[in-house]
Amino acid sequence: MLNRVFSLAVVVSACLFAVSAPVHAGTNQWTGIGPAGADVRQMAVSPVISTTVYAATGAGVFGSSDGGGSWNAANTGLTATDVRCIVIDPVNASNVYAGTATAGIFRSTDGGSNWSAADSGLTASDVRTLAVDPVTPATVYAGSATGGIFKSIDGGGSWNAASSGLTTSDIRALAVDPLTPATIYAGTATAGVFKSIDGGGSWNAANSGLTAGDVRALVMDPLNTATIYAGTASGGVFKSTNGGGSWSAVNTGITDTAVQALALDPVQSSTVYAGTATGSVFMSSDSGGNWSAINTGLGNNAVQSLAIGKTASAVVYAGTATAGAFKITTAPDGNVTPGSLAFGNVTLSTPSAAQIITIANTGLADLHVSSIAPTGGDSSMFSVAAGSCPGLTPTLKPEASCTVSVTFTPASTGTKGATLQVASDAVSASTFSVPLSGTGVVPTYPLTLSITGPGTGTVNYSTGGSCTSNCSQSFDSGTSITLTPVADSSSAFAGWSGCPVTMGNTCFIIINSPLTITAGFNQLTVPPYPSIQAAYDVASDGGIIRVAAATYSENLAFSQNISATLQGGFDSAFSTIVGTINLSGSLVVSAGTLTVDGLVIF
Repeated sequence: MLNRVFSLAVVVSACLFAVSAPVHAGTNQWTGIGPAGADVRQMAVSPVISTTVYAATGAGVFGSSDGGGSWNAANTGLTATDVRCIVIDPVNASNVYAGTATAGIFRSTDGGSNWSAADSGLTASDVRTLAVDPVTPATVYAGSATGGIFKSIDGGGSWNAASSGLTTSDIRALAVDPLTPATIYAGTATAGVFKSIDGGGSWNAANSGLTAGDVRALVMDPLNTATIYAGTASGGVFKSTNGGGSWSAVNTGITDTAVQALALDPVQSSTVYAGTATGSVFMSSDSGGNWSAINTGLGNNAVQSLAIGKTASAVVYAGTATAGAFKITTAPDGNVTPGSLAFGNVTLSTPSAAQIITIANTGLADLHVSSIAPTGGDSSMFSVAAGSCPGLTPTLKPEASCTVSVTFTPASTGTKGATLQVASDAVSASTFSVPLSGTGVVPTYPLTLSITGPGTGTVNYSTGGSCTSNCSQSFDSGTSITLTPVADSSSAFAGWSGCPVTMGNTCFIIINSPLTITAGFNQLTVPPYPSIQAAYDVASDGGIIRVAAATYSENLAFSQNISATLQGGFDSAFSTIVGTINLSGSLVVSAGTLTVDGLVIF
């Protein structure tokens, strides 16, 4: 029906005013769609055919059957073209009402092709706003600038005043509760919001918390009609969640509080739009909690009206004061950062440190992520876990972001690679790809070697190198190492601590875990000393006293609080044992400890 009507309108008005917009609405940016230079006061989208759009302008009504691609004047029968508002019957979209600044209300029953006056009983001609009862569409309300509110119960055939209780006659906005249509809200130019619960029979102020009285727009959440938004010319946007019982300003992010228009997404009611006098449109995707400007392509044009169709809620129309109408198609978009992840060298079978991927919604509609997973190559060695994202299939509001963590666990040595794919409904790309790389390496373990004791010496590694004090090296797992001690000339090797396997003085190791080993060296005491007693008297704790193979006549008194070793029977170089010490005398240890080897007392 509507397509037929607009085809007719094209023929009738071809010689009057036809404007074609050569550009198409952009995704996530505004595109001017005409009528060129028009002062668009209000826009309306057909509830049946989303591409059928009306514009109420200072030059009459314009209609488009292709979503603003082209416009045609639809003024046949209008005796005044200064049109302030327009509304479509939600049940029968052929019925359209237009309010004018000087001639009251007109009605079309053929989708705008023809109009006739519908102002019987209307005592005010300057109509600023219209609203249709969605349950009983023959009931229509009109708000005027000088005569308050009027009501018709016969589709505009006749009107009666419905202003009882109003303290002002300048009405700028009307909203009918779709669930309880006897409840109506009216926004006034100076006295805030009024509410009626008896179909306009009586009104009461509903202004608690509303600090700006110049209300220019009202919208209601169709899913929760207790939630209402009011746009004011000086205080921005206010919100009530209790049917107008109280209001709170919700302007976080709004930089211009001269709000002239509001629109609410009928499908995603948490998405709200606000148009301002300085040429900005702000969008909130969290029910007014936060707002962001969406002005790309709009220019510095005062926004007077906003409209969204019920069957194509992603398309938003804006009417401006001097540049006609604009259109935007909201869509999800996104990006993923960083563009790649490199994990470097990672020990086999050991998870790497997690690295973070951020997924952001850069579009104007909810971004739905369907999967986040590594693919291809060595994808089994890379794992993904939800970080701040609510799982691996998150839905992100516009401007929202969340993170996931990626871990690399190599199963074999060498360079590995895969691609992290983030699949979503982003308009710019259905899949974002992030290259992943890492190298699997054999595990290494530290070997810590300490040299202790009063003596000095060196420990040689079979793998090369040596240690003379405290040393630490890392070796691949499975490496075999032999440690060999070499005592300095004034010292003797005393033994190992922590060595897994010893053979003689050497230590044998197979690296498969961190190890700490200690090599001890004792001080060596050898002649020239006149006697064994003299050598003992200069020995230090842990010292070794080497004595040549011979017979000694002494009474030895060992009284130092030290630990000492007495080794006997060496050759003249004190390097090889060739016999024993033959002691003619006595040996008394009164303090410390003494280890004796190769001593014969007689």
